[in-house]
Amino acid sequence: MKKRPQRKGRLQAKRIVKFKWKPDSNQVLGFFVALAGAVFFHEETNLLIQFLLECHMEMNESLVQAGLNMVTVVMFLLIFWTFLRSRRASLTKYYMLSVLASVFTMLLLTYGMGQIWFVIYNWTNLGNYLDSIQGGIVGTALLNILLILNIVTFVLCFTLLLKPKMKYIHYISDEVRKMEKEGFGKELTIKSDDELAELAKRISSMSVTLKEKQDHEKQEEESRNRMIADIAHDLRTPLTSVIGYVDLLKENGFDDREKFDQYMEVVDRRLSNLKTLTDQLFDYTKLTQTDLKINKEAVNLLSLLEYIDIEYGNIYKRAGFTWQFVMEPSKRELTVLLDTEKFMRCMGNLLENARKYAAQGTTIRLEVSNTNEIVTLRLSNEMIPGESLDADRLFERFYKGDASRTTKKGESTSTGLGLPIARAIVELHQGRLQSVIENGRIQFMIELPLVDKKEESERR
Repeated sequence: MKKRPQRKGRLQAKRIVKFKWKPDSNQVLGFFVALAGAVFFHEETNLLIQFLLECHMEMNESLVQAGLNMVTVVMFLLIFWTFLRSRRASLTKYYMLSVLASVFTMLLLTYGMGQIWFVIYNWTNLGNYLDSIQGGIVGTALLNILLILNIVTFVLCFTLLLKPKMKYIHYISDEVRKMEKEGFGKELTIKSDDELAELAKRISSMSVTLKEKQDHEKQEEESRNRMIADIAHDLRTPLTSVIGYVDLLKENGFDDREKFDQYMEVVDRRLSNLKTLTDQLFDYTKLTQTDLKINKEAVNLLSLLEYIDIEYGNIYKRAGFTWQFVMEPSKRELTVLLDTEKFMRCMGNLLENARKYAAQGTTIRLEVSNTNEIVTLRLSNEMIPGESLDADRLFERFYKGDASRTTKKGESTSTGLGLPIARAIVELHQGRLQSVIENGRIQFMIELPLVDKKEESERR
């Protein structure tokens, strides 16, 4: 029994909150504007009716008054509803106020003419004249003239009030025409806070966006042209060398076994570099396609990293490096959605990059850390003394740093596509790959999203 009053009280409290209403300034303004307009319209129209009755015009006064009251109420509701619906400046509200101001001016003219007519009517014998046939004709003509003056007054006033909006519309139209001829990128001047201002904002946003897209497409075109030039250069260099050594073999290489072996070694190395470049170019082109789909599955990342620790730990030790693999000891499983083959290709490119360009005898380090949502891999190595690299350009196609990245025989050890391929693979996994150079040490940082165990169990 004690619980029912509490429930009732709670329901009543909810109802009070639900039906609580606080009018804003826009609604209060709308109420007073609507009330003033309706009252003014009613009073001025009533004066006009009384004037017509004074002129002995036959009409049903009670019926006309009822119609006038109905029109006044409808006018009040329309004006107030316009303000009630719109919580900001709008063209509808502006047009309504323009109509109201025009009607006010028209009725003010009617009121002034009525007062003048009232004075003339009472101070002269105009009433007797209007009772005659000729006077009736003159009175009708005067009423027609008054009606025409009211219409002209309303049109002129309404036109003047709409002129700023029409001028702004012409401004928007002219600016759009200029954009069509001169190009995008220009922003329009924003005036007021109505639909026209919103349209100007949209056009400005569209103009800026299209300009950015055009600039991006231009940069992409320039990048493609550079890529074609770089590909042609990198393909032509080994091909020219191969052709040169083949010509030497044709001349005298077959008779001299030692020279023959030397020439064939160079040709084999050049062709191997050429194949590597062609394969990486094909892989990069395929990985950067927008419609490429990869086969991802839930994988324990730590098992892959342990495999890398064993394989590359031995490789680095044989190459004279010190290998460090640091992982949080409390973690036994880090589940990530991966295409295992492509991820291992990415890690292979980064690890090979470290093997090729780390200072001899230094430490190569792989650290693993994670939060609740992201796992982070940090692969770092000491740079060769005197080597100059731009961290912001390391993932550009065909970027190879400076001349220090060459073998003793002067041949390039890099195609300039290994790191771009690694970044493309990471981005296909909704991750991020960045590089940082600090104190002569370069670090590549991979961030990948972790899979929530509950979501994974539900997905299965």
